[in-house]
Amino acid sequence: MKRITKTALSSVLAALMLLTILSLFAACSDNGVPDGMFAISLSSDPYNLYVPKSWFNNSVSGHTSAYYSNADKSNISMTAMLQDYDNHLETVDDYMKTVDKSLSALLPEYSRTTEFKETTLGGRAAQSFEYTAKIDGKAYRFMQTVTLKGYDFYIFTYTAEAENYELHADDIAKILENISFK
Repeated sequence: MKRITKTALSSVLAALMLLTILSLFAACSDNGVPDGMFAISLSSDPYNLYVPKSWFNNSVSGHTSAYYSNADKSNISMTAMLQDYDNHLETVDDYMKTVDKSLSALLPEYSRTTEFKETTLGGRAAQSFEYTAKIDGKAYRFMQTVTLKGYDFYIFTYTAEAENYELHADDIAKILENISFK
């Protein structure tokens, strides 16, 4: 049986330590960004929001959003809205009770097309629904998912011209699956 010398053992241990350090560095270098995606949320945002690399970041301070392309302006956004105790907007259920009235006042020909369904957003209990409306004579489809964290409602919205809505279903599912709160 061959004996391992101290020098050989030291060399093997040094090589293993170097590999461990390099693998840790490589694992941290992407900061947890999912494969094929990039971050559009700011470091100051209380959430992490990623979109596929084929999308375009359209975020500005205070508003996180991205769109698909110049030819197809399908887009997503994440907004925060403070609870409004004066208007009895304290829970996600409260938000859902007022959403039809609020959106129909803002959007011509607004129509909710699905019932509210329980889901999650960033690992938190949420509710989601879909609706249609016309903007400048064009038919659009929307999906909104809402959760409450602290004193803020977080509202994820997907918007697309009606004929493009289903084209991005896989992207939207991947985006929603990878949202997390800090």
